[in-house]
Amino acid sequence: MDVTFFLKQRTAFIRSFYDEGVAPFLETQRRIDQGEPPFDDPPYSEDPEPPYLSEWIDAATGVDILSQACVSLLSDTLKLYFNTLQQRIIGFSFDRGEKAVLKKGFVAAYKVTLGQVYDTDWSDCPARFDVIEQVVLARNLSQHGSQLTSFHLSHDAKTLRDYSQPLFANPAEWKAWVENGGGEASFLVPTVKITREALFEAIDEIEGLADWLESQTGKIDAWRQSQAGEAPDPEAEVFGLLSAARSALDLCGQALALFEERRPEVIDQGDAKGLVIDGRRLERTTNGPLSARGLIGAQAFLANLVVVENCITKLAGLRGLPPHIKVNTGRSLKAIKAVVDRQVRNTAEHIDDRVVARADQSLISSSIFEPDLLCSTRADGTIGAVSISQATLDAVALALDTVVWTPEQIAAMARPRSRPRK
Repeated sequence: MDVTFFLKQRTAFIRSFYDEGVAPFLETQRRIDQGEPPFDDPPYSEDPEPPYLSEWIDAATGVDILSQACVSLLSDTLKLYFNTLQQRIIGFSFDRGEKAVLKKGFVAAYKVTLGQVYDTDWSDCPARFDVIEQVVLARNLSQHGSQLTSFHLSHDAKTLRDYSQPLFANPAEWKAWVENGGGEASFLVPTVKITREALFEAIDEIEGLADWLESQTGKIDAWRQSQAGEAPDPEAEVFGLLSAARSALDLCGQALALFEERRPEVIDQGDAKGLVIDGRRLERTTNGPLSARGLIGAQAFLANLVVVENCITKLAGLRGLPPHIKVNTGRSLKAIKAVVDRQVRNTAEHIDDRVVARADQSLISSSIFEPDLLCSTRADGTIGAVSISQATLDAVALALDTVVWTPEQIAAMARPRSRPRK
């Protein structure tokens, strides 16, 4: 299961949900500020307050409530990600001490346990846990209002003690509170303010954590072996990973043959250049059964390339490999990533109207462009493409050959007596 992909599907939705959700509230505030209809003819009033103040405040409250909903979705997404990692990817349970930490917050508990699994003190991880922890704190505050008379939320004592300046706080309010003594019971305690910038920063940190953990997946097997009292066998793991990569590459060859079967139904490459991929044109076909098989072949080609990349990514994270093999693996992974766009995978159903309009095409998702490019929207709404060609296969095969063993040597490794020594 590609747990990082499904995490990013959710975070992409949260970004879109926020932008689309706050738009009408911000538009109401803009119309009031500019005196545009229906706020261009205020009723007579001797009240010194600006006209339509209550409507403006309601719109601001709408933005706050939607922001709180988004941070709650993000907190739940993070927890589901950790749970899935625990139950379906790694397979571990919390011991008594870790359960005690869990009562204080799931981020802290998973940080302790995953640190053991991935053999890290987190100093090598680029993600900021102080930001990630505040997502959960903000979610808890938003789900437990403190007063009936207002939707505003104030930061609690824990947040004020643990963070020098909370991410989800109005800077002006924070400054005023600090300058007046910073008392936890002060009337100037800053409110919870979830801006777009802060929300998206938190999303970036969570995605960065997931990306980093995915890059370290090779350490999971070493942890499992240590739990079982077994010494890691790097040679056997290399054999298994490279064999799996070779098998996936063979399936890529079969998928390419299926892709080529569409040729009789190709009419032309269109009569107008679009803006999608460097001005290339969309392939037009008769939309017969061969065209459908060709698209299936293209998607299968990409899916198996992703399997190859996953195998080499895992190989790069293995411990106990000779230094020269580590270097070769890194070079191989870089070469594979140059021709494999992982984010294009599994997005056949994803069509973003804004991307479509920007790309000057009526339909972007899973289309074939010249010369033999599978073009698709990524989960984040941008456009990517992979060349469905023998040249791509050759580049990936060459990358695999430079790791450590050729296909013949891998086959020989299956025979213990003739296994080459390194």
